[in-house]
Amino acid sequence: MLELLAQYILPQYQEPQRPHKPFARHKLRLEENAPQAMCRLVLLETQRRALVYKFDKGSGPNHPQSIHQRKLPFMVAMPGVEQMCDFVIFLDDGPHRTYVVLANLKSTKAGNNENQLRAGELFTDFITQTILRCQNMHPDDHHFVFRRILFMSSNIPKGRTKPSPLLHNDHYVLPCGVPINLDVYC
Repeated sequence: MLELLAQYILPQYQEPQRPHKPFARHKLRLEENAPQAMCRLVLLETQRRALVYKFDKGSGPNHPQSIHQRKLPFMVAMPGVEQMCDFVIFLDDGPHRTYVVLANLKSTKAGNNENQLRAGELFTDFITQTILRCQNMHPDDHHFVFRRILFMSSNIPKGRTKPSPLLHNDHYVLPCGVPINLDVYC
């Protein structure tokens, strides 16, 4: 499925990973370059093949955009319409399942995290369902399992920060700047 994702999604949204291979293994870097960002770096480790995308490139209140540079140029530019999570990570989990990790990097306050993650999930679901449709695949042929992760530089709230046996444990709050084994959460 990673090959199909790379084929359908414009390459300028893919984040380069080290080593510079399209399907990086082992180490993933999520870097936030916004000047006000305090949670600037997240280091992830995985044994799976992965693709990392940043769909909110070139956005923000101080970034001039033409209609062709907007994330959703077919929508009216209203507050909240083009919200998006910071990163989408696709993890290969065999021929019939792919994990979709929606990641947000925040400093000390969660802010509009839930809205951004929900928007990222809806947007990514549209992408994955479009690929299945265009490849004449039935949705039961391949499952996309979503995980939501909020990375914070400090003030991690109490709650579910570790995986549990609960079936619907898909939302985690984790610290920035320390290596995280992503496979524990997927």
